[in-house]
Amino acid sequence: QRVAAAVSGGADSVALALWLHDLASRPQPVFAMAGLIHVNHQLRGAASDADEAFCRALAARLQVPIDVVAAPVRVEGGRSPEAAARDARYAAFEAAAARLGATVVATAH
Repeated sequence: QRVAAAVSGGADSVALALWLHDLASRPQPVFAMAGLIHVNHQLRGAASDADEAFCRALAARLQVPIDVVAAPVRVEGGRSPEAAARDARYAAFEAAAARLGATVVATAH
């Protein structure tokens, strides 16, 4: 398996990424680390950009690729912003996983 970790910049997803990286770096790893995926919904202005910068720095620190996807939230048909963001995020994960050559995307949510 080639695993990509979805990272938002929050504590849970960063912990997941660090744990997966540690497991993939062991002498006899069960899987390879394909990289990180970060989705920037651009909902919080400078704070969203800071999260993206943090995730890019984390990838550099771990020496793994990162695929950053800009996915502004579009609310249509009476759907909630949360549902629209989730759908955009999962579509972004699928596309980013293909670009990274990942067979699995791990999320911490």
